[in-house]
Amino acid sequence: MESCVEFNIRPENLFTILKVDLFASAEVLGFGIKPVRAHFGELDDFVGFSDVTAVKKLEEKLKESEAPHEIHMFHGKRHAFMNSAMGMPDEDDAAVQLAWSRFEKWMTYYLYS
Repeated sequence: MESCVEFNIRPENLFTILKVDLFASAEVLGFGIKPVRAHFGELDDFVGFSDVTAVKKLEEKLKESEAPHEIHMFHGKRHAFMNSAMGMPDEDDAAVQLAWSRFEKWMTYYLYS
């Protein structure tokens, strides 16, 4: 069974585990390169964490790694737009449903193919 990773964490931390490249580490440990999917809000202002510049850096690293990946940027949305518990002002049911539907398709593909 193929596994995958779904996350929204600091891009610089994604590629550094105790100063070791994530993908190289996975290969050494026998895990191989795993698919990565991430959802970001275009208006996210957590600089260096999930802002547009950080997302572009993440996507560049993923392309270089040749890991299967999908990065989705949600127009007009801020950080944690899917998390109503955080009281974010821009929660949008249509955007949330779109993100979940993409997640379900991704998981179905990588877990059952």
